[in-house]
Amino acid sequence: MGLGEARERVRCDWARDKDEAACKLYEEYHDNEWGEAEHDDKKLFEKLVLEGFQAGLSWITILKKREGFRVAFDGFDPAQVARYDSKKIESLMQNEEIVRNRAKIEAAILNARAFLKIQKEFGSFDKYIWGFVGGKPIINAFESVEDLPASTSLADIIAKDLKKRGFKFVGSTSVYAFMQSVGIVNDHISSCFKRHSALGNHSADFRDFEGSQTISLVSPQKSLKNHESTATNLRMLDFNNQHCGTRDSKVDSKYIKSQGREDFEYKNGALQDEARELPQAVMTEAQVKQSPFLAQKPTPSKVLCAVSGGVDSSVVATLLYRAIGENLIPVFVDTGLLRKGEREAVEKMFKENLKVPLIVCDASKLFLGRLKGVIDPEIKRKIIGETFIEVFEKEAKKHNTKGEIKFLAQGTLYPDVIESVSVKGPSKTIKSHHNVGGLPEWMKFELIEPLRELFKDEVRALGRELGMPESMLMRHPFPGPGLAIRIMGEVNKRDLDLLREADSIFIEELRKQGYYDSVWQAFCVLLNVRSVGVMGDNRTYDNTICVRAVEAIDGMTASFAHLSHSFLESVSNRIINEVEGINRVVYDITSKPPGTIEWE
Repeated sequence: MGLGEARERVRCDWARDKDEAACKLYEEYHDNEWGEAEHDDKKLFEKLVLEGFQAGLSWITILKKREGFRVAFDGFDPAQVARYDSKKIESLMQNEEIVRNRAKIEAAILNARAFLKIQKEFGSFDKYIWGFVGGKPIINAFESVEDLPASTSLADIIAKDLKKRGFKFVGSTSVYAFMQSVGIVNDHISSCFKRHSALGNHSADFRDFEGSQTISLVSPQKSLKNHESTATNLRMLDFNNQHCGTRDSKVDSKYIKSQGREDFEYKNGALQDEARELPQAVMTEAQVKQSPFLAQKPTPSKVLCAVSGGVDSSVVATLLYRAIGENLIPVFVDTGLLRKGEREAVEKMFKENLKVPLIVCDASKLFLGRLKGVIDPEIKRKIIGETFIEVFEKEAKKHNTKGEIKFLAQGTLYPDVIESVSVKGPSKTIKSHHNVGGLPEWMKFELIEPLRELFKDEVRALGRELGMPESMLMRHPFPGPGLAIRIMGEVNKRDLDLLREADSIFIEELRKQGYYDSVWQAFCVLLNVRSVGVMGDNRTYDNTICVRAVEAIDGMTASFAHLSHSFLESVSNRIINEVEGINRVVYDITSKPPGTIEWE
C-alpha cells in the first residue's frame, strides 16, 4: 500500500461512530464538507442556522435531520425565512423532521433578517464573512483532536460583530464551529488526508472588501485545565442513537457522564463563552501578546459574580471559581425578598458542597424601603434590578481598591433573553429581566453571561457534571425579583412573612408526596384579595393564596400541573390552619401562553 493510499484511509478521529449509518454520515460530512471553502450564500446561511440548532444537541442529530430542515426551511432561502410569521412557526413546531425548539426557530428568523441586511451592505454574506480572513482560509497544524481549540480571538471578534448585527445563537464557540464547517478554518489534523489535500488551496482575495484582513494563526498552546476545554472537536460530541429524534434541547446526562466533564463543557460552550469574555484570565501571556485585538486591552484580574442561590447563578459561580479561583468575588445579596430559610441554605451549600467562598450582603431594608408604595409590577422589577446593581457596585468598592474588578457575571439563560426582546417584528416585550440587557450607563463593569444561550435543562446537566449537589440542581426556578412579584400590590414585611409560610408548606407537601421533581416550578402567590371565611365559631375577613404548579421543558411554554384533588385539599387545609391571615386557597390552571408562569 502506497503512502497516498494510507493517507486516504486516515480521517480525523471525530468522524467515527459505533452505529454504521451514523458513521457513514460523519465520514461523508468529513470528506466532502468540513473544512471545504464555502462561498454560496444559501449554504452559508444553512450552516449558520444549523450550528444554532445544534447548540445543546449532537451534530449527528442535525446531520440525520438535515434534509428535513432543508424542506421545512424552504431550502434555507434567507429571503423566505425572514418572512416567516407566527403561523409558520407553529407549523414548524409540529414538524417531526426537524428539531422542534421554538426559541431556535425564532432565532433562525431573526438571523435571516440580519443576514439579508449584510447582503445588502456588502453585496453578499460571503464577502462579509470571508473578509475577516482576507478571503484566504486559515490552515492549522494540529496533531490530534485533543489539540483543537474551542474558540479563538478571531471567532470572538466575529461573534461579537454578528451579535451587534442582531444574530442569535452565535456565541464564540458556535462561530468557531461555523468557521470550521465552511472552511474559513481548516482544522483537519496533520495525519488526516483532507488536511493534505487542502494545503495551499486558498480562496481568491476579496480586493473590493474594505477593511479586509488576512489573519494568520500559529498553533495555539493547550489551554489551562478547566479554563477552556480542548478535549475534542464539536463533531465528536454525540448523543446515543436513541436521542437522535428527541424534541427540543434536552441533554442526556448518561451520555455526558460517559464523555466526561470537559467534553460536555465544550459542547455547551459554557466555559468557552466565559473564557472569551475573560481572555486575560484564561489565555497564556504569550497568546495575549500575539493577539492584535487583545494586546492593548487592560488586564482585568477579578470578576464580581451575582449569586442568587438558584441553579443558574450557582453554576456560573462554580464555573468561574474553577476557572479563575480567588479572582472571583461571588456576592449573595439578601434582598429581603427570599423564600423561607433561603439565605441560610445558600450559605451552607456554598461552604460545604461547592467549597466556594461566598460574600453575603444584607440589603433587605434598602430594597423594602424603595419598594414601599410601589404597585406596578414593571416598576417593581426595574427598582429591584437597579438596586441590585447598586448594591453590587458598593460591594465591589470594598474589593476594588486598585481597580482590580472589571466584570460582572450573571446567570442569564436564553429564555430570559427571548422574553426581554421583540422576536417577531413589532411584538411586545413580555417582561423585563433585571439581569438582561447590560448595565446602566453609570456602571463601570462589563457584563458577562456564560449561560446566555443555554436552557434550564442544559444548565442542570452542566452543573451535575461539575459535581453540584442534586438537591440544588433540581430546585425550581426562582425569579430574580424574588417574592416581590408574587405579591399583588405593595410589598411589605407582613405580606412577605405570610407568603413565605404558605410557600414553605406547599413545597414541603410537594416533596412529601413525590410531586416536586415532576413539576417544573411550583410556588404560592399572595393575591391581596380578601374574602369572608369561617374559622371555628368566628367569621374571618382574610387574604387569599393562589397555588401555582406548572410542567415545562425549557420554560418558554408551560401547562399547569394536574395535581390530585386530594393533594390540593391537604395543601389548602394546612395553609389555612397554619398561616394566620389566610382563609382561602385557589389553584391556578392557566397555561403559558396565554399567561406567564409568574403572575407579575
